[in-house]
Amino acid sequence: MALTSKRPGRVFHRSPSHAHDHRKFEFTCYFNGMSADPASWQLRSSVDGWVEIAGRTDDEVADTIRRDGIDILVDLSGHTAGDRLGVFARRPAPSK
Repeated sequence: MALTSKRPGRVFHRSPSHAHDHRKFEFTCYFNGMSADPASWQLRSSVDGWVEIAGRTDDEVADTIRRDGIDILVDLSGHTAGDRLGVFARRPAPSK
């Protein structure tokens, strides 16, 4: 599962990965922020992978997600400024 967000943790008080078995699921965040805040650091400490994507094109990010073999892609930024909906439009993962 991958999460992409400009401000991770704003949507969830706890990382969605907190309640899942890390032996069965791998969680990777694709972080679109320019700098991390305490909520970002908290989320980062609870996931298996963290990829900085700020400044990269939607095509580059989509290619990275495909190469990483992500099965489920979840957007935590929603329809906010700086969202990466263009990445989702490229369908880099089978489930969104």
